[in-house]
Amino acid sequence: GVVLGCVLALAWAGVCEGAAGEGGALDEIGWCRSVFSKKTGQPRPHYSVDKYRGPEFHGVIEDLELFTGLTTNELEVRVKRLNQFGFHTEHAFLDPKSNAELAWYYATSATYLFALVPHPPISAVLGMKPANGPVLDYSGGVGNNIVPLLERGVAAHYIGINSLEEDFARFRVERRDLPGATFLSPRSEKTGWKLDAAGALPEDGSYGVILAMDVLEHIPKYHLVAQKMVNSLRPGGLLLENTPFEREETVPEGGDYRIHLTSGGVTMQEALGETMERIGVPPEKRGAFKVWRKKGGDPDELAKMWPAV
Repeated sequence: GVVLGCVLALAWAGVCEGAAGEGGALDEIGWCRSVFSKKTGQPRPHYSVDKYRGPEFHGVIEDLELFTGLTTNELEVRVKRLNQFGFHTEHAFLDPKSNAELAWYYATSATYLFALVPHPPISAVLGMKPANGPVLDYSGGVGNNIVPLLERGVAAHYIGINSLEEDFARFRVERRDLPGATFLSPRSEKTGWKLDAAGALPEDGSYGVILAMDVLEHIPKYHLVAQKMVNSLRPGGLLLENTPFEREETVPEGGDYRIHLTSGGVTMQEALGETMERIGVPPEKRGAFKVWRKKGGDPDELAKMWPAV
């Protein structure tokens, strides 16, 4: 979510151009100007590659070893974000000085490929059935949600922004010869061939579920993206979102390049509109995500979908 969110916050056509954004906590130790918070920018020495080899992670480390050709020790320092493999080092080396440069940094970052490995699939994914599909993972990262969905026979779509992450997610799907995957490009005729992941949303009422985990808090005027998600859901469809907005209202002088923004005074209910209703907060090891349902739909079909969440 962080990669796509940050790029959307800077590069989404018609929303972010010239916008400062709102909220977020400034980095207290001067890393990366104001882009990375202290919590986000720091190394993770307690992370271990072996910890992520279990079935909970669906072979992501084994996939990464094949994809990169790196040894366990070489992966370890990258997953832990040590030395030159931290966000702050990569950012400082490239030193972007404009929205376009910063967006390109996120779109081409190698650091994020390794940083997203420790995120297991969300619990609801492991209970989904074909009736839930197609499911869209918006900001799909390294494929930690799309792989288990496809393994369960659920048609799954992926929208990402970082080319390396998308290549790796494709690699994982193709290595398993999993049917039912669709990768929607953020650069296509639909988006005018510009980098526009929000514009890649079909808005055709086709999705049974959209996953938006830790992404909307990165987007100025996030409600415009949220409406595109609502339009992309079919009646009775579900939006699963985790959106930890910042509470601080100040904006750094010279523009807001921080990771987490405020909601801009727009509640999630206001952003989604009256057609969406909140129906639950399922248990989740990494915190509770919220579940929203689009009103309407066949009651029998809804009964097939809800048990998955």
